[in-house]
Amino acid sequence: MALLEYAETDLQVSHVVVRLTKTQPDLSAVVRLFMFFGFTPLPPTHALMSLIKSEGCVCLAYDASSN
Repeated sequence: MALLEYAETDLQVSHVVVRLTKTQPDLSAVVRLFMFFGFTPLPPTHALMSLIKSEGCVCLAYDASSN
């Protein structure tokens, strides 16, 4: 939580993206945890996905500009 708050307030970023490998054993629990913090899954067509090597990964984004 502290790192997310730092990104919002001090770095003033518009989005924070988390990239998780699909082979991670506890992937569903980690995804649920990030969703609890306000992250949402990025669909393959999202504009941010063009900036990320996402093959074999699940990407979640937090919209820091909406807070």
